[in-house]
Amino acid sequence: MNSVHSDLIVRVARFADAPLFWQWANDKEVRDNSWSPATVELSRHLVWFKDKLESKDSKIYVLESGKDPVAQVRYDRKSRDEAEIDFSVSSKWRGKGVGTNALRLTREDARSSLGVCRVVGVVKTNNVGSCRAFQKASFTEGDEREIHGQPCRTFYWPQGVQR
Repeated sequence: MNSVHSDLIVRVARFADAPLFWQWANDKEVRDNSWSPATVELSRHLVWFKDKLESKDSKIYVLESGKDPVAQVRYDRKSRDEAEIDFSVSSKWRGKGVGTNALRLTREDARSSLGVCRVVGVVKTNNVGSCRAFQKASFTEGDEREIHGQPCRTFYWPQGVQR
């Protein structure tokens, strides 16, 4: 397995990224691992994306290799102390360590920008790739939950920060 490390560039998402994020959101594997498997309509996506970009409770990053966008990571504040992570990797780049590096490269800036103590990933148990990315990025595995009838695993960073 190839690993991508030093060539990834992180930037903050901008509205011009909306069509790309919409394409990624409608990728079959992304839909299968989402809480809602329904296809995302472009008009609803554009409103949602604009709201997220303007929200003080969200931070969205794009990772690029050269000029090729390869992943997105979004952090949404869920409480005063915690933000939840959503990330996806372009289908051409899956299995190359991009998800792990996306988490490593963005988590501290997001935590600082949102003013939270820790970040958490909640992943469907059968989403092996995302679970592995959190583990390899040194997240601590926490409790198992059920969300929308789906068994899930939780991953926290940094270690040792209590609720």
